[in-house]
Amino acid sequence: LKLLRGFCPKCGKTVLKNDLSNICVRCGVNFQDLELIIDIEAASELSVAFKIASLEEEKEIECPNPNCNYQIKLNWDVCPNCLTPIIKP
Repeated sequence: LKLLRGFCPKCGKTVLKNDLSNICVRCGVNFQDLELIIDIEAASELSVAFKIASLEEEKEIECPNPNCNYQIKLNWDVCPNCLTPIIKP
């Protein structure tokens, strides 16, 4: 615990005192101007929520174009097979 600086305020990743960067290696947030989380339970809840959101983005669906059966990810903007725009839910 002596090496612990805190936890990322966006994803709950552990930040050690010897980490020279102020950029989170998990989510990329710059926490130089943000206050790190100190409460381990709050960080754990953030970490779980971040992982769930990341998995949702990786979830695959079938292209909305009825003439295309390509499997696409929800975070894509267009189907790479038929170029149909993907409307976010």
